Amino acid sequence: MSVAPLNSQTLSILVRRCPRLVGLQQANAELLSLTKDVDASVAKIEKGILKNPELTAKVLRTAGSAAFGGRQVRTVSQAIMLLGLPTVRSLILSVLLDHSVKQGSHAPSFDTGRYIKRALAAGLLSRAFAKRLGGVDPEEAYVMGLLQDIGYVVLDNVAAPVFEQILQRFRESGSATVEIERSVCATDHAAVGDVLAKEWNFVEHIQKGIAHHHAPMEAQPEYAAVAAISHAASWAADQLGLTIVEGVEQEHLNELAVAQIGVSAEDALHLAENLLAEVEYLNAA
Repeated sequence: MSVAPLNSQTLSILVRRCPRLVGLQQANAELLSLTKDVDASVAKIEKGILKNPELTAKVLRTAGSAAFGGRQVRTVSQAIMLLGLPTVRSLILSVLLDHSVKQGSHAPSFDTGRYIKRALAAGLLSRAFAKRLGGVDPEEAYVMGLLQDIGYVVLDNVAAPVFEQILQRFRESGSATVEIERSVCATDHAAVGDVLAKEWNFVEHIQKGIAHHHAPMEAQPEYAAVAAISHAASWAADQLGLTIVEGVEQEHLNELAVAQIGVSAEDALHLAENLLAEVEYLNAA
């Protein structure tokens, strides 16, 4: 089956019409602006969280877990104080992404649970690499990692038959590459994610990290660090067995790119293994 190419103009239109992601964009802007505002009161953040029952439950459940002392937590404001804003931010994004990805119908072969777990891993890894490097906001790096594969969700939402053909090609070839995606529809999920990041007015280095997470050496020099962080996170998530399609060949690490941020393959793998428990916990919470 042949499909029409998806050029940048078509993609911009499709992203704007992507109903499954409209709520994510709006809630993301509202809630995350609160968690980044140093002058925002806990009560203000609590009010935003309480608008979402699923998010409220996840914040309370996480705060009361053994990982945070296993104490009884009665209110969201108490949970915010215990967890800290970076953890609250992670929970907000994970719940919003999970809801946006899983609602509605999908390409038959798209494993949404696997996608969410991979996204969490890439977000946590990006944050960890940014902390280690310095000079890159760890929380913005988390957003970049969490959403680096959001282009798959856009394709699933607005062009499910095209996306299904891509997933089938991945299985047939035994690898998941942007070259296969381009052979089907003349674009790839990183390019689609870049369009979405621009439409949502993400800061430019987050846009570039999403756009170049499979091709870090193509990033302009001023974005080399974020591209390398995003690429290292993508590779390390693969090493945890979280490829977008189970059982396909894992991505090759561009060691020259990640050397610019002082990371080796061994470093990235070690960090990924250390973060696996947190990925599992956030995924199950």
